Amino acid sequence: MRRSVCGLVVGLALVVTAGPVQAAPQIVAALPTEGAIELACKDGTCAAELSAICLQQSRFTPVAGTSYDVYAPDRSAIAVIGHGEDGQQVSISPDALQIRSLRGQLAFRFSLPAANVAAHGVSRVTIAVRRLAVMLPRPVADDPMPQTVADVERTVREVGALGPYWADANAETLGVARMMTRVVNLLPAEGTLTATDADALGRQTLTKEGRAGSAAGLIGIDHVDHCRRRTEVSGTISMRRCIRNVHDQYMQGLNFGYYDAITPGS
Repeated sequence: MRRSVCGLVVGLALVVTAGPVQAAPQIVAALPTEGAIELACKDGTCAAELSAICLQQSRFTPVAGTSYDVYAPDRSAIAVIGHGEDGQQVSISPDALQIRSLRGQLAFRFSLPAANVAAHGVSRVTIAVRRLAVMLPRPVADDPMPQTVADVERTVREVGALGPYWADANAETLGVARMMTRVVNLLPAEGTLTATDADALGRQTLTKEGRAGSAAGLIGIDHVDHCRRRTEVSGTISMRRCIRNVHDQYMQGLNFGYYDAITPGS
């Protein structure tokens, strides 16, 4: 059985192995969004993808579709808000979210059934992660090596002690990765972008981030334009896939940096 390391190439992380149930995958943490991200509704589901890092180098990378739950004490870090046509806002419990691995430990899909949204009498929903929020793989039957209470407590202590330091030390890189996540969530479902549209999207993302003119913002705009041009030239890669690749490359480096921070003598 293959074990992973934080930041392992995502293509390898998504390999699904047939056979008996594997040991529980890594505990992860959702990254702060620095503002709200709107869930896009399609085919009965409203969803957004958010960035995450793995917190346990020795555990397996989650395969796509692995279910996670927010660690109970960290639920207050995630704000799910419904917005009505009249401007009314309704708080929705994070417990209502369905959270599944999308690309290894680097990106997760947060979703709500559209019926749940409608039941709250709102027309749209946003999600904001206010600080690093620990997420635990949902237990499965016959797990040969489940996450224990000690595993969870140790991991939570580490991220509580070192998470803020790691975030401060990697502020620019986190900013670029966060911007790529916002771009992915704002991209149209289909079609390509013109140079004008790509520039507008990058600047709209900056406006949402409140970081216009920052180094991370300028780098992010360059990545958006690069992906637009690459999409036009190659014709074999979509804008969404290109932006996701950029995001994942940054997140892999951040994962290695986090593990270095919690490894004595690194």
